Amino acid sequence: MADRLRSSLLLLALALPARAGIPSGAEPPAPMIARVEPSSGGAEGGTRVAVIGFNLSPDAMVSFGGVPATDVVYVRPGRIEVTTGPGRPGRVSVSVWNPDGRHASRGWAYRYVKTAPPVPAPP
Repeated sequence: MADRLRSSLLLLALALPARAGIPSGAEPPAPMIARVEPSSGGAEGGTRVAVIGFNLSPDAMVSFGGVPATDVVYVRPGRIEVTTGPGRPGRVSVSVWNPDGRHASRGWAYRYVKTAPPVPAPP
């Protein structure tokens, strides 16, 4: 009897979808961006930013105004940390693409600011 129960449980486990908590045949939920922190950085890029939201995938791609972010680090389903690429001063949309093709954008979520040139040291 125990062997039969173990076999049944094994078959059941193999039949379950790999996406835990998602019913068979259901689409995985789309990502959603709640906010980005910080919400601004230099136009030259290189600012470390946290994208905070829901259903963010470990293999997600992120862009700022269409410019791909680099150094993408998945922290948890609701947080991805990235480094911004360069952009023109002004507000841009932030977008996230999960590997399943689902994506989200948050308009005007990030502002590139013009950075002042370094002040030369006095002679």
